[in-house]
Amino acid sequence: AYPLTSRKNVGGWTVLANQGFTPTNGQHAFIITGNTGPSNLSSGGLITSGALKGLTFNPDGSTSAFNFGTQVGSALSVGGTQPSADTFAFVTVPVTRSNFYGRATYDLTDKITLSADLRYTDVYNHYNFAPDTITGLTIKNDNAFLPAAIKTQLAAAGQTSFTFGRNNDDFEFRDYDYDRRDVQASVGAQGHFGSTWKWDAYYTHGERTTQEVFNHQRITANFNLAVDSVISPTTGQPICRIALTVPTTNCVPINLFGYGNVSAAAQNYVNGSSFLRYQQQLDDGGATLRGDLFNLPGGPVSVATGIEIRHEQIKTLEDDPVSLTNGFTTVNPKGFDGGFSAKEAFFETVVPIIKDVPFFEAVDFNGAARVSDYSNSGTIWAWKAGLTDRITEDFRIRVVRSRDTRSASLTELFTHGTQATGTISDPVTKTQYLVTQLNGGNANLLPEISSTTTLGFTYSPSWLPGLDLSVDHYDINIDRAITTLSAQDITTRCFNGNLALCALITRAGAGNTITKIQSTFINLANYATRGTDFEASYSLPVSRFWSSGEGNLRFRALANHTDSLVTNDGVTRIQYAGTVGTGVSFGTPKWQGSLDTGYTLNETAVDVRVRYVGGGTFNPAMDIANNSVSSRTYVDLSFTQGLSILGHGGFTVFGNVNNLFDLAPPVDPNPQFYDVVGRYFELGLKARF
Repeated sequence: AYPLTSRKNVGGWTVLANQGFTPTNGQHAFIITGNTGPSNLSSGGLITSGALKGLTFNPDGSTSAFNFGTQVGSALSVGGTQPSADTFAFVTVPVTRSNFYGRATYDLTDKITLSADLRYTDVYNHYNFAPDTITGLTIKNDNAFLPAAIKTQLAAAGQTSFTFGRNNDDFEFRDYDYDRRDVQASVGAQGHFGSTWKWDAYYTHGERTTQEVFNHQRITANFNLAVDSVISPTTGQPICRIALTVPTTNCVPINLFGYGNVSAAAQNYVNGSSFLRYQQQLDDGGATLRGDLFNLPGGPVSVATGIEIRHEQIKTLEDDPVSLTNGFTTVNPKGFDGGFSAKEAFFETVVPIIKDVPFFEAVDFNGAARVSDYSNSGTIWAWKAGLTDRITEDFRIRVVRSRDTRSASLTELFTHGTQATGTISDPVTKTQYLVTQLNGGNANLLPEISSTTTLGFTYSPSWLPGLDLSVDHYDINIDRAITTLSAQDITTRCFNGNLALCALITRAGAGNTITKIQSTFINLANYATRGTDFEASYSLPVSRFWSSGEGNLRFRALANHTDSLVTNDGVTRIQYAGTVGTGVSFGTPKWQGSLDTGYTLNETAVDVRVRYVGGGTFNPAMDIANNSVSSRTYVDLSFTQGLSILGHGGFTVFGNVNNLFDLAPPVDPNPQFYDVVGRYFELGLKARF
């Protein structure tokens, strides 16, 4: 095991192959350790094969022995001089957001009102996200930039080439440029008639235009030409080898040996920008009617009914030709093209069954049904039936049973193939390495169907005003759950016997390593979860226990216990409750909760929040030595204070301190659950005019 010994060792966590493992020695195949980095590249370039294996290029192009550290694997090692896996990770990225909303209403008559809404939102961010990396590149012995000493050593060893890895952090970093604009306009009419009946009708049109640009990406074909350089027999200068046969080529040779030796012209030749602009459109219209049908002894029978017709569409507006042929080495975004129409009708009712009977002070039935007809998947029903019982003025119970549905979204259905890279731990080869993961939509997705049962109660004791308690138990079972599996999940499930997922994996070479994983959206056979939500709140004036005290105190506690979360892909049934590691698609802590304590007096408010995140198992499907992850309890502070500036009120200064005690995360923390930033502050000023 590799325990967390200091804050500086938080970064660079990964699951690493245990070098001492054999199938018979009782050791575990993998360990979790920090301070890891790639063992197959370096910033100036690393020779990874042949007689010169382990030599790294210094900034000036000379060579020295590379410090691999310990636990050296084919892709990763611990310690050494290589950059940590988190060296170039961003804690946060900037976001610029602009919003506009306008609404107008007009009373056409005393019973009919017309309305119109307009909403505009623009979200923009631009940030560097990672340097380009090269692994397994073949360098020939006549490369124009290869130092003479290396050429001599290759000749002595009888080698004509070697493999090479490099972290291109002296290039311009790859960066991401994202801009999303939403425009939505709605018109409607509302009215009423009789004593209880109300109606409304509406039509809305919305457009979301998204532009994504990935800059400084390596163009594979250009790079392969540029790296294959030779000395020109006529000028004595470096040229691309292709220039010997195609003198008109615009290829610019590239010098990868050392640090900072790549010319601007070479960077411009080997790098480019992927570009994608696409638009989603929504046209939606509907009408509803609601009111009381008649009265029963327990009260009125209320109903609501309505119809809705909508069309959703997504289309590519502009893309780049390089991405369409997967010409970039890393990210090749592709567009979205498709759409579907839906027609829906619903009916809901609330029926008072019993009233003013001991233990049945008010019993109500609530039910609903909805039929949906999708142009791409057919007709499907959903329904709900529930009972509430006010046993006393203080105590109520509720139970609901429902059949719920969800149709696939536009992106789940129609995303064209994209690709990304990531590291997996291969249970077959017992090693880690980078793989290419191909993602995309699936036009054949069927709607999800779930059955849900909830049972709970609320208690607001009259003997202690201000106290409210509630407990709700839920049991959710989803068939045909729409999801994507991570590359690690697909690899693990295949190893456990799912042959359908094995078909998504391509292995090649003598080492039988994975070269490609196909991960489109799928209808997973089954997803089921069961648990309990708890909530308690209490507010009281300070004067209740201190006669001269002012202000109010409030307490609120929230907790969730996930008793079970199971997925079944048709072959393997995996329990994920208590699984909290990274790279697992469905994990969740068994216990999570928070306790908020606040004090308010006029325009002053102070809050203390304690957050608890349970620990668990990192990945139960893998043979990991230190597979246990400990829990964390965080403390946050916040305050607000109203101000008057230059005689004008409406100003509020606010501040927050998250993770007050700068608590370090557990090993290889999953940022979905645990704080990976540490203590951080926020201070701001709001103005209301």
